[in-house]
Amino acid sequence: MKLANCQDNLLVWGDNLQVMRALQAGYSQRFALAYLDPPYNTGSRKAGAYDDSMSSSGWREFFGERLLALWPLMRPDAVVMIQIDERELGSVLMILERQERRIINHVVVKMSELSGVKMNHAASRLPKLKEHLLIVAVGPDSLLCNLRLPKTPASLVRYCKYYTQVLLNRDDDVSAWQLQPVRQAAAELWGWEPGVEGAEAALLALKIEHSKSLVYRTNNAFVAADKGRGIRPLTSPQGRQYIAWDDKQMLFLSDHLDEPLGDLWSDLSTINLNKEGGVAFRHSKKPEKLLERCLQLSTQPGDWILDPFAGSGTSAAVAIKMQRRFVTIELGDHAQTVTRKRLDGLGDFRFLRFTP
Repeated sequence: MKLANCQDNLLVWGDNLQVMRALQAGYSQRFALAYLDPPYNTGSRKAGAYDDSMSSSGWREFFGERLLALWPLMRPDAVVMIQIDERELGSVLMILERQERRIINHVVVKMSELSGVKMNHAASRLPKLKEHLLIVAVGPDSLLCNLRLPKTPASLVRYCKYYTQVLLNRDDDVSAWQLQPVRQAAAELWGWEPGVEGAEAALLALKIEHSKSLVYRTNNAFVAADKGRGIRPLTSPQGRQYIAWDDKQMLFLSDHLDEPLGDLWSDLSTINLNKEGGVAFRHSKKPEKLLERCLQLSTQPGDWILDPFAGSGTSAAVAIKMQRRFVTIELGDHAQTVTRKRLDGLGDFRFLRFTP
């Protein structure tokens, strides 16, 4: 059976190796992102659609040939994201090295909570909370569009304490700017009542509310070399603009209420994950927030997403919600009973049963 070149979202029921090889005729270099959540080789033979009990060498052969079938489908600037736990992490790294593929980032993702069955063994070993997400470049132009996330409340408390001065007249010329201690300004201008219960929490809220006027001084070699005094604008030889405050740089709290996403993702919740998407799927269900982040990092609306291990259909569901196109493949019977059920009603797609 040939898979025609079309613009329909596809859920394909079949062997992903055979399907990807068949896709190469009509879908070459189409996909901006491939997300792979393969069997973790847990040793179980009751995982559903596949035998999850292989030798490591057998698993490497299984996964390696699927990666080889995947690369021709990817855009030259695409990325491939592979989620795995520690059992076959070394195998994936070995395969990528042999296939001469560059890892952009190795992300550690919190994928469990400190509760449930895993706690039965907590007395003898540390509970397993994490998984690995390898972000792999397809070509030299493969890049991520990094995200900025709001600072956590605890981080905000620690960071905001450094911002102790308020600009009273930010709309005026920089040379005329006037400063006042934040506690004085909060009491005189913003109605803050020091000494009462909850005063510090109220002050933090006021700092955030007036963050465009809250300032702090930090070291900057270029500003220090200027040897000027007072508050003044400076432009570096590279064209970067600064506000100097004597021999230091002036920072504004409004520019630092968020922070770039790093390679440790501990903020994604898996609580009540079994209910997400309206379908039950016991093994390896991934949270939609995780896939949403993956798509934000690597795709734009209208881009194509490939998921060769569809599972419960998380990636396809998120792709529909984020206005991306997809091809997702599942071997097991749950392609009909779970994956298809989850996608029905979310958006248009074609369900195909692939037979070679």
